[in-house]
Amino acid sequence: MATSFRSFSSSVVSGLLVVWCAGGLAPEFAQATDAKPRVPVEPFFRHADYGEFKLSPSGKYVAGLVPVGGRSGLVTIELTTRKPGPPTTIRESDVVWFDWVNEERLVFTAIDRRVGGGFQRGLAFYTVQPDGSGFKVLTTEAYRHQVLATLHDGSDAIVVALNRPNPRFPDVYRMNAQTGTLTLLTLG
Repeated sequence: MATSFRSFSSSVVSGLLVVWCAGGLAPEFAQATDAKPRVPVEPFFRHADYGEFKLSPSGKYVAGLVPVGGRSGLVTIELTTRKPGPPTTIRESDVVWFDWVNEERLVFTAIDRRVGGGFQRGLAFYTVQPDGSGFKVLTTEAYRHQVLATLHDGSDAIVVALNRPNPRFPDVYRMNAQTGTLTLLTLG
């Protein structure tokens, strides 16, 4: 009984599929779908124009990732005046991550998002003040880095893992985000 029903239902479905493909089942549906404009797929696959926004430790500023000249830059806004500072950008790179070290200093990384994941260059680590001054390169792309902690204790100190001197084994350092000075905390 189940076998005959299964073969009957599959023949009915096959027949309906042939009729529908030939346009006999719902010609008005086929015409309606052709008349509507298609939704472009590009917006679904491009990077977002605006990124994350974070308040400074005291709440005086907000910083966020914004579009600047076709790239992603970092901008801070003083909340009392609602006046944005100048955007911080890296030529031919996009700011992709940032965090507040203290009220007067941010750290961030930048990469080129226009190339594929295996070909991205320019992953470096930077620091800047909310008004755009005090820009400094903390590490270059020669060293892989990972921010382990921003201490939020009012100091300029952060904890990072860097692969120097051995590229295979990262060490943990306390870094002064203003000067870039490192103090080794662990070895390999």
